Order: sequence, then C-alpha cells, then structure tokens
Amino acid sequence: NISSLTSFNDNTWGYSWCDGTCTASTASSSWISGSKGSSAVGYNGLPLCNQASVASCSGVTLIDESTNGTKTISFKIGAKAALSQASGTYQNVINFVGVANPNPEPPKYMQEATFADCGNTMTDSRDGESYATAVLADGNCWMLDNLRLGVTDLTTDLTSDNTNLSTTITASTWNGYRKTSGFTSFTDPMFNSASANDTTTSYGSGSGKIGVYYNYCAASANTYCYADGSGTGDAQYDVCPAGWRMPTGGSSGEYQALYTAYGSDATNFRNALSTPLSGYFDDSSASSQGSDGLFWSSTRANGRYMYDLRVFSRSVNPVNPSYGRLRSSGVSVRCVLK
Repeated sequence: NISSLTSFNDNTWGYSWCDGTCTASTASSSWISGSKGSSAVGYNGLPLCNQASVASCSGVTLIDESTNGTKTISFKIGAKAALSQASGTYQNVINFVGVANPNPEPPKYMQEATFADCGNTMTDSRDGESYATAVLADGNCWMLDNLRLGVTDLTTDLTSDNTNLSTTITASTWNGYRKTSGFTSFTDPMFNSASANDTTTSYGSGSGKIGVYYNYCAASANTYCYADGSGTGDAQYDVCPAGWRMPTGGSSGEYQALYTAYGSDATNFRNALSTPLSGYFDDSSASSQGSDGLFWSSTRANGRYMYDLRVFSRSVNPVNPSYGRLRSSGVSVRCVLK
C-alpha cells in the first residue's frame, strides 16, 4: 500500500507486522507499527546499520513468544527514496532471525534426576522403562508407577552407577533370578515378570501397570537375604535406580508420613501415590490382583517380615501403611528420590 508511505522521511525503509494472518486490506488497527526509526502511517522506519560494523547493530524484536506451537507473523515493508537519489545507489538488507528458546527438557534418565525434575516422566537407563513422578504432600519425590526392572532381559550390568547398591550384579546373573514358581525362599533372589505390563484396578495418574513381583532378597538387590527368622536391621540397598531408594516403613516410616500428610484419607492417598492393586506372588501364582496392592519398604518388622504398604479396594480399613509381609513373598516395589 504505497499510498500509506507519503509521510516517510526521504531515504528510509518502513515496516509493520501482524500477529496472525493479515492481508493488505486488513484493517490498519490489526497491523502493529514498529518502535524504531521515523514514524509513518501504519509503518515505522527500520533502524539503519553500517554494513562495516553489522555485528554491533541492534535489531527490532517483532514478537517474543513464550508459548509452544506454530505462530504466523505477517510482515510488510516499504521504502522511500528521494528524487535526488542517483539510480542504483540506494540499497539495504533486511535480515529476519528466529531464535528458539525451548522449554528445559527433563533428564533423559532417572539416574540423572534432581528434585527440580520431579513431575516429569523419566526413563530408567538400565532397561528403557519409563515412570511418572511427582512431589507429593509429604514433600518427597515419588515414582507413580511400580518398578518393572526384569520385565525384559537386561543387557546392562547393575552397578552403583545405575542402581542403589554398592556392588555389581551382572546382567546374566540378574536375568537368572526370574522365576515362574517356587517363591518360598528367604535366601535366594527371585522375581516374576509375567504380569508386569498388565493393568488392573488402580488409582491416580500412574500407568496402572502391575509391575514386577520381587521377593525381598531380589528387592534388596541380593543384599538382604537372611534365612527365615534371622533377619537383622534394615535394608541399605535395593533395585531402585541410582539416586532413588525404597521408602521406609512402619509407624514412623515414609508410607505412614505420606498417609498422614493426606489427612489419613485413603482415597486421597491412593490417588496421589497411584497405587495399582497389583496383588502379590506366592509359590507359583499371583493372588489378589484387582483387590489388594502391596509395596515393599526398607524397614525390618521382625526376623521373618519386612514392613510394607498394603492398599485394599474395600472401604473398610482400605490402607495399612505399616503392614508386615513375609520376605519370601513376591511384592511390588516403589521408589522415592533420595
């Protein structure tokens, strides 16, 4: 629209832009004048730049968009050269530059997580399984999914760099712990992964996957494997990713503290922790899937039992944060950020 350029100063460029799809006939109020250079009707002059010192030139920011997605910006320019200007001597260059400032990406692996990363879905570097996470009412960062280490054969050894333990368990050794029957041992590590990706009645925003069942010897990464009746102290290591660990149990443990933080309200607690009713695995079969969920803690109850969290589907006594379970049972594992 050259007629709008009559008030341009001689030998200047002018521009305006529109946030959206605008045309030359769109109302002038939809077009935004620039803030640099000489004023004109619907346009502003572009700042001039000495080509010899272009690195020091300041540009014009048309739009600073903080939201994601696609944005259409319409742009129009005009120029006015004085009649006294010799042919071929007036020139200028306009450079358009787009600068991307993406949102920070969550860490690629759970093993790299910090508290600031909590709330993202993160991946376990050992097997590529992904887990939702959240800061819950107790102020801790929790996994919202049951651990699934063992759902596929490992090709990476378990070490202190990727697992909450101080020694090494080779991949082949770990894969040999997978069992389909015989879950009666206190001293031999065993896990069952047959139902790991199945979903059942669950609460909250987690995946609802049952996850892998671990007897306590396996849950503790082959470190708490005392014979029946001879267990002592609490577990110091476990199969959680490095930087994470099993929660503490009992009446003063983290399961109890989280339950208290939700006002001992079973519905709020179950929804926040996203507890699948995964049941348990004893001897050669899974039991109570869809009606009962159990989650190991690191805390000793007595020589035979470790404390765990027990969640029921029934309305009477639906949550027991200080339940005791035989260490030979196959039970789910949750992890909390250290």
